[in-house]
Amino acid sequence: MTIDFKQDFDEDDLDDKAVAKIYLTQAINGIFAFIGAYLIVMVIYQLASLVMGTTFSMQGTWYYYLVEMEPIDGHWKRKAIVASYAAGPAAAMVLAILALVLYFNIFRYKSGIFKLLLVWIFIHGINLSLGNVVVGAVLNYLKFTNTYRGVGHALVWSRIEGLTLMVTAGSALVLQLIAGFMSFSIILQTALSRRLLFGGSGARFKYLLTAVLLPWVVGTLVILLFKVPHVEPFDLLIFAILGTIVIAILSLYGFNTALYMSKNDWKTQTFPNVTLVLLAGALMFFYRVILGLGIPF
Repeated sequence: MTIDFKQDFDEDDLDDKAVAKIYLTQAINGIFAFIGAYLIVMVIYQLASLVMGTTFSMQGTWYYYLVEMEPIDGHWKRKAIVASYAAGPAAAMVLAILALVLYFNIFRYKSGIFKLLLVWIFIHGINLSLGNVVVGAVLNYLKFTNTYRGVGHALVWSRIEGLTLMVTAGSALVLQLIAGFMSFSIILQTALSRRLLFGGSGARFKYLLTAVLLPWVVGTLVILLFKVPHVEPFDLLIFAILGTIVIAILSLYGFNTALYMSKNDWKTQTFPNVTLVLLAGALMFFYRVILGLGIPF
């Protein structure tokens, strides 16, 4: 059902203090959803790389900052390296598509925090696949060999060079921007109150700053901090390229889009979602503490 909430929304039903509390709740939920979604995608990303490595008779240790692998027989094979380092980004893309399918087929007309988590899983999945290609291709083209990770490492061993490399990066960047534009309408539908979107001049832009820009900035800082002392240039560039999706979303703030929700499912919330906070906390513990010790394979 397509709803135009402007038709019957009374801007005075919430005072400024209540609206500020909703904005704060939206920001907190967004930050924890950003962190939780990133860790879900990254764990699947690294697990896919690990599994692919084992199929090519590799062994090593799974750390939060790196899946350390080497061939059991000591002989590196190009096919094994390309497949192992490309498996993670491929898994991230599959996860992004799965999140989008779940959103549109199950959660589109529902309220609940899982909807917000799915949006950020989609965004992180796209970034760790397409954004990964952009970062890897550019670093490869500039010959920054000490920063090769993920797709970049696979591109090196695939011997893709020169113009082909730049076309690959450009194509991935265009697709990433398209994904960002697609994210605009679905991120609007995660608002905790109609007031955040239709509460006067500039309300929608303020909502996007709270729901998208702030989680990106704060969430990135938190993730990088708990990765210390293993923060690599690759990590910085991956979070930086995610900014293309953020910019794409923000650029559409004035665009009039249909919101597919039921009025009964749009509930004003003024407190952070405990389930989301606990989920992000549990994932952070597993990622930093358990994987900090390393899991051999």
